[in-house]
Amino acid sequence: PVMRSYMDATDGSTIEFKESALVWHHQDADPDFGSCQAKELLDHLESVLANEPVVVKRGQHIVEVKPQGVSKGLAVEKVIHRMVENGNSPDMVMCIGDDRS
Repeated sequence: PVMRSYMDATDGSTIEFKESALVWHHQDADPDFGSCQAKELLDHLESVLANEPVVVKRGQHIVEVKPQGVSKGLAVEKVIHRMVENGNSPDMVMCIGDDRS
């Protein structure tokens, strides 16, 4: 509901529902207003969700909320561990991404 209110107040912003995250995008909003709204939304969500097991973070034109301890790196680690347990050790692992996660 908090993200939805910021989406309604910010023309050009959208909410993306991912499997492991909820993301508010403002790349199509007015740059200055979108950036200001993103900071305000980040502060609002951090306050509202302070006692919840989630991480609220700001990225380039986004504000994201996801469960604590969930990451692509952790998922890859678990897949590789299962492969090794099953006797299928990979010869090589290559991970490519466009962010620090």
